[in-house]
Amino acid sequence: MTAQSRIRVAAALGALLAPLAFVAATQSAAEASSARPHDLRMYKVEKYVAVDGEYPDQSADVTLKCNTGDYAVDGMWKVDQVDDDYDDWGDRVAGDPKKVYFYASYSEANKSDWHFKFFNDNPGRAQVKLWVTCLGGKTDKAFNHTHSILLDRYTAAQPLTTATHNYSWSGSCAPDAVEVAPGFDFGAPVATLWGSWPEQAAGHAWQWWFDLSADAPSAQFYVSCLKVKTGPASSGPAHRHNVLYRWKNDKLAPSAEHVSVAARTEEQVSCDDHSKALVGAFYISQPSHVWYLGMEPRIKTRVFWFGNDGGGDDTVYLNVLCVNDRTSRQKA
Repeated sequence: MTAQSRIRVAAALGALLAPLAFVAATQSAAEASSARPHDLRMYKVEKYVAVDGEYPDQSADVTLKCNTGDYAVDGMWKVDQVDDDYDDWGDRVAGDPKKVYFYASYSEANKSDWHFKFFNDNPGRAQVKLWVTCLGGKTDKAFNHTHSILLDRYTAAQPLTTATHNYSWSGSCAPDAVEVAPGFDFGAPVATLWGSWPEQAAGHAWQWWFDLSADAPSAQFYVSCLKVKTGPASSGPAHRHNVLYRWKNDKLAPSAEHVSVAARTEEQVSCDDHSKALVGAFYISQPSHVWYLGMEPRIKTRVFWFGNDGGGDDTVYLNVLCVNDRTSRQKA
């Protein structure tokens, strides 16, 4: 090849490579300036339980488990069906979902498990569905690193008498955290729950409402605080991300829903796209006529189940904590 030919080939290659180099530099700059969020792992675990109506099989003690290292952030149940049966005199007794008493529902000390205790006071078998919503203890890996999700668990003992109808957690999550995993253990099947709601303007505490058929001297209440900011990156430059969340409805002035007159009816609250409904909250205005039958998680929607005898105020208030599928951009 002559020198002149070599010069022409080099010039041609230079003309070809220059745009490629420009594209590569442009892509590198775009990648450096683009957002680098991480996906969060959110899922549910469920179990079906049938409980007979005769001693000693009337009680159930069940634990649902998230994956090891993940967090159980809300436990819930739905009384699907209670079979009709006969009493000791041979008279037919209709199954009554209100007589299935959930007296314990809380996260365990390992933060991954959720514990349920309930009692079937019907002569017939009760069919119950249990769920727990779970949040991964780490973000998914991206850009060769992960971040820990941070959560603190608290418990408080509170002796209760039949004259007591509500309890407010005396502590509160810090301003950089949001309350999750509200739980309770009344020690015996003496409680009927009719409210569970985030409290205070900032929404960093929790309150429960209930009726007691007997004193509950060993009652315990539970709340966990989910830190808004993740742990530092597992490798690479030091940074964190925010967990993006919001309560779907205003905590202090939520819109009212009205329960249809029926033995069982459902109400729903849905998060926006790209969010999951991780924690549910409800309050019944007149529990002597409207009763709570449980909740069911459906990805971005929380279903609430009630009954209403039509004899009074049918107002209920509902809420869900919506957590985005992805974290924020990088933070200091």
